[in-house]
Amino acid sequence: TTGFLPGRKVIGTGFLLTVLFPFFLYGIVQILHHKKQKFLLWWLLFGVLPAIVSIHVQHMVLASTIFPPLMLVTAYGFTSAIQRNAILLGISFVLVAINFLYVFSQYIILL
Repeated sequence: TTGFLPGRKVIGTGFLLTVLFPFFLYGIVQILHHKKQKFLLWWLLFGVLPAIVSIHVQHMVLASTIFPPLMLVTAYGFTSAIQRNAILLGISFVLVAINFLYVFSQYIILL
């Protein structure tokens, strides 16, 4: 299983909300382009190694080492994007709210 508690997961979701994935990609591009915070990319790269090496054990703790850099890169991409386009902030807020409501409703239904 991928969750800590059995039955407490939403199938088809992961660490990153679907609408935030473009900001994650934009954050990677910004980090590579400006050569800032490269340690985040190394953290992402080496953070998945415990989960890759342990093939037979599927546990969330092994993959949880990539959660902080995943969120930091996404936040960096988000802040970089909204500095260029202020309307993007409102659109992103609405999309994140819709995605959150979907995941929350699926979580409640699956209880």
